[in-house]
Amino acid sequence: MDWGLLLLYGLMILAAAFLTDRGASAVVRAIGRATFALVIANALAHVVHASPSALYWVLAIASLVVVAMSPLHHEPLAFMVCASLIDATLLWPRRLAILQSPEWAWMACLVVFALVFGLLLNSLYFLERLRLYQTNRRLAELAYRDGLTQLNNRRAFMTQLERAVVSAEAHELHFLLVDVDDFKCVNDRYGHAMGDQVLRSVAARIRAIAGDAACARIGGEEFAVLSRGGRAQAEALAVRINAAFTDRPIEHLWVTVSTGVSCFRPGMTVGQLMNEADLALYDVKKMGKNGYSFAA
Repeated sequence: MDWGLLLLYGLMILAAAFLTDRGASAVVRAIGRATFALVIANALAHVVHASPSALYWVLAIASLVVVAMSPLHHEPLAFMVCASLIDATLLWPRRLAILQSPEWAWMACLVVFALVFGLLLNSLYFLERLRLYQTNRRLAELAYRDGLTQLNNRRAFMTQLERAVVSAEAHELHFLLVDVDDFKCVNDRYGHAMGDQVLRSVAARIRAIAGDAACARIGGEEFAVLSRGGRAQAEALAVRINAAFTDRPIEHLWVTVSTGVSCFRPGMTVGQLMNEADLALYDVKKMGKNGYSFAA
């Protein structure tokens, strides 16, 4: 037995495992998984090559490795490519001996069964991973997206706002706090179903007007927009938001909004930025609603 060659196989297995775990891209990790299985299969074949029953051992090794590696691959195509490589590497050089054996039909059945069974297992693992991915994605949406309006929720917006404030020295940053006027009256008079529809429509119009600007529902009837630009840009945005509701009704209801705008200044905290917008919004409410105001 060539112990030096076995040591080399061991080092190659470790290198393949490292690529599988630490590969910089999906392609590199796939190559690592394929190499890992190929090296193990060839190492085992080398161990039994001196046996008088080496052909049967190699068939068993090829079939075992093909089935055992099925969970390693993330999709059926990658599995089939790797399985084909293993069978080609171990069995193709021995094809004449297999065809001349009186047991060749059973040998072929073993190889095919291993491929089919491994593909079935891999497909089941693939579907399970897909379900897990969809579940995790849904959980992320529930954590960071408002279920009623499909806008980002307060948690997601606060993360965006905190990141924006850190880099705000290079950009003028304005925070717009938008509140639906007399929303409680809508709920009391027309019911919560109509109130929900109003909120969805308000969210859709704000989203359309905001464009690339981050926006979110941060409270019951409160929405937020983050404008990167000068005062003129923030004011134009506030004007368009107000006009979107004074120009056309929502479900035959004339709904208006009030907007408070604050401007980030170096040294301000997120809380101070939001508080100034809240005070500006309060000024709009005192002046009769349906308008906008900049923080002093």
